[in-house]
Amino acid sequence: MRKSIISQKKGVTLVELLAVIVIIGILATISVVLIGRVIENTRQKADVASLQNLNEVTRFLKYSQLDITSDIFEGYDTDEQRINYLFEEGYISKIPEVNNPSNSFVFLVNVQQWILQGDEIVFTPTAEEYFTTNTVYTYRLTSYNPSGGLNVVIPQTIGGIEITELGSDSFKNLGLLSVVIQEGITRISGNAFQSNDLTSITIPDSVLRIWHNSFNDNQISSIT
Repeated sequence: MRKSIISQKKGVTLVELLAVIVIIGILATISVVLIGRVIENTRQKADVASLQNLNEVTRFLKYSQLDITSDIFEGYDTDEQRINYLFEEGYISKIPEVNNPSNSFVFLVNVQQWILQGDEIVFTPTAEEYFTTNTVYTYRLTSYNPSGGLNVVIPQTIGGIEITELGSDSFKNLGLLSVVIQEGITRISGNAFQSNDLTSITIPDSVLRIWHNSFNDNQISSIT
């Protein structure tokens, strides 16, 4: 009888031990996944910071040129050549390298901006200070100051508020050359981009409605 009780106790202890091992295994798996995501996010943030720096020095290069052509890197055909030019001319202190192996720095000639191309495409938005939003409907852009540049990347948020609408006449007759509308915009109101010099526009899948004459009087040759 005593022997039987001891055997039962040993059996219970073994089951408990196996349960602990299983729980430890699950926790270890979760930890590995979480740590992996943290590392990936850190790498992505580092690449985005490098992207922003590339665009900042490229804008400085543009403003320092006496004769600004349609392509700031005219004569340079590859992204490697363009980055090497920035390095050799002292605009950057070292050649930027991506931390996330799936990313690469790509210069879009049609919008004159560097993007981060990988699992997702990352743009550097034009600074918030050049945009005005409606005082009541703060999700709606109402105007843009072209001193922010003629190749515009509309930010997804302004002052922490998600932008979902581009108001009537908001970008009308400003001499814009290209515009990138990022994911989140659902409505482009009438005459929003009328009478510019747009040759390239990027419209996300989130756009549900484009009103009358939004892009009239432009020379658009590329829509993505």
